Order: sequence, then C-alpha cells, then structure tokens
Amino acid sequence: MGRAQDQRTTAARACAAVAVVALGLGLAACSPDPEPAPEETTTRIVEDPSTGTTTETPSPSPTETPTLTPEEENIAAAKQTVVDYYAAVDEVARGGYSTWTDKLIGYWASPDVANLNSVAFQAAADQGRRSDGATKISGFAVLEYTANPDQPGYERVHLEYCGDYTETTTYDRDGAVIPPSNLDRFTWAAILQRQEDGRWAFAELESMTDRACT
Repeated sequence: MGRAQDQRTTAARACAAVAVVALGLGLAACSPDPEPAPEETTTRIVEDPSTGTTTETPSPSPTETPTLTPEEENIAAAKQTVVDYYAAVDEVARGGYSTWTDKLIGYWASPDVANLNSVAFQAAADQGRRSDGATKISGFAVLEYTANPDQPGYERVHLEYCGDYTETTTYDRDGAVIPPSNLDRFTWAAILQRQEDGRWAFAELESMTDRACT
C-alpha cells in the first residue's frame, strides 16, 4: 500500500515538473493523479544527552519578509538618493571638481538648487581645488511626507540629516590644505521629489552650517 502511494506521489511531482516546462514552451501539460499528495512536513531529531532518548519536533516555519508600504518605499528611496548624492560629490571632489556637470546635475530637480550648486562647484573647479576622504551621512529625520502633491508619481519627502566631514580634507591648487570654514558635523535640510522617470532628486537643499549634529 505504501509503495503504491509513493509511486502516485512521484508521478504527480514528475508531472508538475513537466507542466512548468510545458507552460514555458506553450505546450499542453499532463494531468497529475487526482489523489492529492500528502503534505510534506519537516521535523528535527532532538536527542537528550542525559537519557539517550530522541524526540521529533517540527522545524519552525520560515519567517516572511515584511513588505513595505508605498510611503515607506518612497522614504527609503529618498534617503538612498541622499547617500548616493554625497558619494557622487566626494567622487567629483577627488577629481578636482571638473566632472560636476556629468555626475551631479541629475540630482538637482529645481532651478534654485541647480543654480546655487552649479556656481559653487564651478568655482571650486576654477580655483583648482580638490578633496579627499568620504562624507558620512547619518541621523535621518523625516519631517514630512507628501503623497502626489501635483500629480501621481511626484511624491515629496522632507528630510533633515547629519553631514560628517571629519574624514575629508580640501587642498588648493598648490596642494596646501584649506582649513574648513564650517563645523565638522552640521545639519542639512532637503526636500526630495520623485521625478517622471522614477528617480528622486533635490527640489530644495539647505546647509545649516551653524547647527551641529552628532
């Protein structure tokens, strides 16, 4: 009796495998035995070292990864854009700021942000400055989330975060170190907006250089 049931179960599984391939090729698949296969369970064998006896216990079910809401996904994407932006700025600075137009313009979503930063980065390039090290971004605070302020797909996330510049150094054209004019760690405020192509960019960006952060 057990052998017959095993044969039916094996046939059903083999037919299911054929069905997967057949569907991929647009072919007809066979029908498995109508008798349902027994539900498979996984058990663990646990031995008591003091008595030598063994018991069977069911294995724990795998935990499901929690799914994010659209708002949570958008906030996470906005935060990642901030981190990516400062990594791109560091890369531009290491190269003497000459590549800012290729690397950074796509992060600026408004004329105000684009104009202000274009002037600053072009001035650094003209002065022959360069920097090394890496900026660390931390301490995100979500101040406001706006769903579809103008039309669907243009959500906004208002953030504050800490920019840590303790490991960065800026040099002039002759290689002399330029002392920092701001705090090593200060707060940034930004509004990021989702764009038509799905990426996120800065609609507003403000450095609060007199506001220290940790």
